[in-house]
Amino acid sequence: MIHEYSLPELFTAIESLHVFNEEHRLYLLRVTIEKMIEERNAYIEWVMQKDTSG
Repeated sequence: MIHEYSLPELFTAIESLHVFNEEHRLYLLRVTIEKMIEERNAYIEWVMQKDTSG
């Protein structure tokens, strides 16, 4: 899981990838954000299931 405290470092690292052009960096940011949303939704679903089963 990607933790919130690492987000600034992650975004800075992606932005500083000079080997990629702007379009590639934006794609990496988008994919990263999508993955974070998926992980957060999965965690929320897990917590909700845990609360209803116990």
